[in-house]
Amino acid sequence: MVGIRRVRRHTEGTLERLAERLGAFDIRHRRAIFIAAFAALVLAFYGIRQLHVSTSFVGSFVPGSQIRTTFEALNERLGGLNSFFIVIEADEDRAFLRPQNLREIERLQAWLKAQPEIGSTASFVDGVKLLNRAFADNDPAAFAIPRSAGAVDELLLFGGDEVT
Repeated sequence: MVGIRRVRRHTEGTLERLAERLGAFDIRHRRAIFIAAFAALVLAFYGIRQLHVSTSFVGSFVPGSQIRTTFEALNERLGGLNSFFIVIEADEDRAFLRPQNLREIERLQAWLKAQPEIGSTASFVDGVKLLNRAFADNDPAAFAIPRSAGAVDELLLFGGDEVT
């Protein structure tokens, strides 16, 4: 019987031998490797469902501690101490002078305010409504979005950077 012998070159180094052994191991044990990889994937999906992301560092303090008590009191009185910003952009110039766009922002604010996690909201629209009321001799009924883009533009001309 004639055996075939592998001729090893002298240029083959440790890394090449290690890679060859690893490849041979992988081929011999491929079924076990696939089963272990699948089990790891199942565990990873289970673990992902257990993650709870939070940025509330105050929750780390013991209930009743001075820091936590002060934070909770301020949070309640000021409508929330953790800020969350939403940026709304438009593809056209002067889009936010149009009352219908301002009403959409107002509806978004109302929806956000209805969420239990949200303490309060504030937006550009609030500034426009406040200016509108100020120009109507502080009439509470005038705390509203003006009816025309021209009226919004005029209010912003007087309000300047204080609103925008």
